[in-house]
Amino acid sequence: MQVDRFYFCYLIMWLVGSYLMGALPFGVWISRLASLGSLQTTGSGATGATNVYRIGGKIWGGLTLFLDALKGGVSVYVARHVDEVFVPPVLLFVVLGHIHSCWLRGKGGKGVATAWGGVMALSWTLGIGGIFFWAALVYITRVVSFASLGAVFFLSFALFFSKQHHPLSFCFFLMGALIFKAHIPNIKRLYSGTEPRIF
Repeated sequence: MQVDRFYFCYLIMWLVGSYLMGALPFGVWISRLASLGSLQTTGSGATGATNVYRIGGKIWGGLTLFLDALKGGVSVYVARHVDEVFVPPVLLFVVLGHIHSCWLRGKGGKGVATAWGGVMALSWTLGIGGIFFWAALVYITRVVSFASLGAVFFLSFALFFSKQHHPLSFCFFLMGALIFKAHIPNIKRLYSGTEPRIF
């Protein structure tokens, strides 16, 4: 029983650390560094790479994308080498931190880049598959948000079935649900036909 209590406390420590890692607001810091203005009052109001790209261009948007993905990648990579049991909840909590950052009073980005970084650290084949799935949806629909949601749906199911015997594999579905919740404004615009298209 004492060992179980210690293990539970150890898991909680990992989850808190993962949340704090995900909560690092790289997009906000980069926008300040580049004098782009406040992300939360510009564009979509999100603090992720897409909004940085809208107001700052490819370089700053790309840097934000890399750093947001790195948060998920580092968290999952370290968890894999400590205890495989930690991986699903660590991925869930690093995405939670990105979407609801404690440093931004519960606001943040949409979580797609952070989730993808975590998936790459867990299975690079699934990560690459997610990119191709996303690119195909972008090509067909010309709507980035729809493609992102489709890729998250694909990855959540793929992760679950690849780890279905893992006691905490349901966390992958919770991660997907979090990202879908963050995209509710996009989903409403998709439904009304007002979501912006590319190309």
